[in-house]
Amino acid sequence: MTTSRQPWLTPGRLLVGLPFGLRVVVSAAVVLVGVLPVAQTLRELDARRDTLFNLQRSRPTLERRLTQAEAELRLTEEKQALLMGLLAGHDKVQTLLALLNQQAVASGVQMQRYEPLKPPSP
Repeated sequence: MTTSRQPWLTPGRLLVGLPFGLRVVVSAAVVLVGVLPVAQTLRELDARRDTLFNLQRSRPTLERRLTQAEAELRLTEEKQALLMGLLAGHDKVQTLLALLNQQAVASGVQMQRYEPLKPPSP
C-alpha cells in the first residue's frame, strides 16, 4: 500500500494564506505606528485631566490660605514698621547695638560681646 503524501504548501493554500498573512502584518504595523502612540497620548491626557481636577478641587482651600497669608504679611509688616519706628525714629535706621558700637568706638573701647544686665528684683 502506497500512500501518496500531498505537500502541506499547495498553490491553493498559498493563494489564500499569503494575502491573509500580508493583511496581518500590515494591520500589526498600523497598530504599532498609529494606534499605540495615540493610546499613550490619551493616557497622558487623562492623567493631566485628573491633576487639573484635583487642583480645581483644592483651589478654594488655596485661595483661603492665600488670603490668610496676605493678612499675616500685612500684620507683620505693620509690626516691623512700628518696631523700626520705636528703635530708630522715622528718618534713619539705627539699632541699639549700632548706637552702643558708636559710643564704644568714640571712647576707644572694643566691644566683643554685649549682655544686658537683669534689673534688680524688687
